[in-house]
Amino acid sequence: MEYIEWVRGEITDGLAMGDQVLDGLTEQVAHWEPGGTTNNIAQLMAHLTMGQDRAVNVAIRGKQSVFDLGGWDAKTGIPAERGGVWAKGWRLNLDAFREYRTEVNASVRAFFELAKPSDFEGDVQWGPPGVMRSRFWVLRTPATSHLRFHYGEISTIKGLQGLKGLPF
Repeated sequence: MEYIEWVRGEITDGLAMGDQVLDGLTEQVAHWEPGGTTNNIAQLMAHLTMGQDRAVNVAIRGKQSVFDLGGWDAKTGIPAERGGVWAKGWRLNLDAFREYRTEVNASVRAFFELAKPSDFEGDVQWGPPGVMRSRFWVLRTPATSHLRFHYGEISTIKGLQGLKGLPF
C-alpha cells in the first residue's frame, strides 16, 4: 500500500469519527464547561474543523479557507481571529457549524480523492509567522492525527455529561 492510500483511509476514518462525536450534540452540551482549564466541545469542534480547513485548503493546496470564503464567522459565531476559539464567552451556532463542517469535509475529501505524493513535498508556513513545516507534517498532524486526539477529548466531555461519545 502506498502512503497516499493510507492517508485517504485516515482522512475517511477521522471524518467519520467526527460525525460520531457530533451525534446527539446540542448547543447546551457543546457549551457545557467541564471545569478547570478544559475547553468546551464548541471550542474543540471549531478548532478541529478550522484547523483541517486551513491545513488542507490553505497550507497544502495554497487556496483560501472555506471559513473565509463563506463568511462562516458571522454564520457560526466562531471568532474570525485564529486564536479566538480559545476565548470563553462566544457561542457556536451548531446548525450553521454543521453546514460549515460539511463544506470543509467535502473540500478535504475532494482533495484527497486526487492527491498524489508530490502534493506533500516542500515546506509551507504553519503557525506563527516565519514558522515553516513540511507539507507532509501538516498532512500528518493537523489534517489527520490531530482529529483523533481531540475527538477522544470531546467523547470524554460528552461522557461527563452522561452521553455516549464514540460507539465503542
